[in-house]
Amino acid sequence: MDELTRLALVGTANLPADAASIAAIDALLPEATREQRLLWQAGAQAVYRQAGLQTQPIMLPPAAPVELQQQVPAALHPLLGDLLAGQLDELLPWATAHFAARHYHLPAVLLPMALRLNNKASRQRWLPLLGERGRWLAAQNADWHWAIQPQQAPADDALLAAHWHEGTFAVRRRALAQTRQRDPALARDWLAAALPQEKAEQRLALAEVLADGLCNDDEALLSSLLADRSQAVRQLAAGLLAQLPESAFALRMSERAHATLQWAQPETQGAFAKVASWLGKGNAPQLVVDPPLELPRDWEKDGIVANPSAGEGKRAWWLRQLLALVPPSRWGQLTGATPATLLPVLQRSDWAEALLSGLAEASCRFADADWAAVLVEQSLLAPGGSMADYGARLWQTLAVADQQAVLLRLLGADQLDIVVAVLSRQDGPWPAAVQQAVETMLAARQFADHAPGKIEPCLTLTALLMLQISDARLAALIAVLERNVAAFADRQEWIYRHLTDRAARIVALAHTRQTIIQETAP
Repeated sequence: MDELTRLALVGTANLPADAASIAAIDALLPEATREQRLLWQAGAQAVYRQAGLQTQPIMLPPAAPVELQQQVPAALHPLLGDLLAGQLDELLPWATAHFAARHYHLPAVLLPMALRLNNKASRQRWLPLLGERGRWLAAQNADWHWAIQPQQAPADDALLAAHWHEGTFAVRRRALAQTRQRDPALARDWLAAALPQEKAEQRLALAEVLADGLCNDDEALLSSLLADRSQAVRQLAAGLLAQLPESAFALRMSERAHATLQWAQPETQGAFAKVASWLGKGNAPQLVVDPPLELPRDWEKDGIVANPSAGEGKRAWWLRQLLALVPPSRWGQLTGATPATLLPVLQRSDWAEALLSGLAEASCRFADADWAAVLVEQSLLAPGGSMADYGARLWQTLAVADQQAVLLRLLGADQLDIVVAVLSRQDGPWPAAVQQAVETMLAARQFADHAPGKIEPCLTLTALLMLQISDARLAALIAVLERNVAAFADRQEWIYRHLTDRAARIVALAHTRQTIIQETAP
């Protein structure tokens, strides 16, 4: 540390003497306070040193390669700037996909703006549009290297082993995942040797690799993890063992579930059967639910967690965990009834919430689309509680035809908030029937007849539909929106001004989409 820096840090009041600088500079300084003199010394010395620096030769990068794609039309460059600046976020997913599908690249002037993006999702959207010049430019700045897609040769066995034994944790996990695909037995050996030495979080991350290519040979290792010190690791092992139908664990869970849920076939004769038939319950089996009063020790050893979160009874909590580890199809096989027939029986039970949430978890775990189809609406319509947590996961389990049927039923029931929640997360184009149904509903809707709370989801559906329909039908959608908004445009309440502003933005976005389509037409 030089004397000037030391004096500045310690303070002139704490040191008796001034610091000496370069003699030629000190001689030229005027009389002043000690603080002023210190600042002049520091400034003069900085200039003195800069003046003495010599330039160093640098190697110029190679010229940017020739672009292989065509540039986005010049008329759209201002719109590209707005998209990059986050001013048209509603259009961003559609617009970037539209440009990428037509093999466009960004103009050079906007490349630095795109390369400075920090959001991972935005980076992935713009990556296909960087072009050759964008990738060349990214190579010149270490902060932009995210845009460079390295061409990595597949690692050989020796390199993977070196990464596993010598790399950082992230490198080791990647090496384990690759080895799992190439040599599952070797990957299991690595895991078995390494897990006892790892911390809980790392043990969980490494053991998750077993989910890829899960097979019966994994049973011994997974069974050993049921005794792991970490609850998260034990639960992971239990969930994976449950997916091995011939494993001892799966058979134990099935026996426990059959003892806890006791199904009886319905009466088929007599007055009771006639009454049940009139009530529409003639084919439904009867159910008796009897969870244990105390958690059996062997259940706990198999990963059933003893203590629930606040607000849930212990027996219901154990029941929910148990059902989540048994394939839901087992109940249809046992009773001969369909999920649609069994659902009302479960709903009438005193244990309904635990039963339904356990079955929802199992439907997701075992990818049971039949059970997901009858449970998804229950979860979507649940205002709160445990079932509400399963809506998105159950939705992903559904077949496309079932997704379409659910959406059409929700639209018919005017459950627009739920339709908005589902469609806003929908990747790719909507089913044609859903698109047509939303379009028809909006065309028939009279906003003036509804409270503001019912208008809001209509506007959101219009904004979502605007990104789905063809350009030829977009003008009709805009006309419907403008006609509806005109009915309350003169109202002065804040909520109606807000709705009017939202509608105006949707119209502007629709016109912007039209412009993009027209400018990029072949």
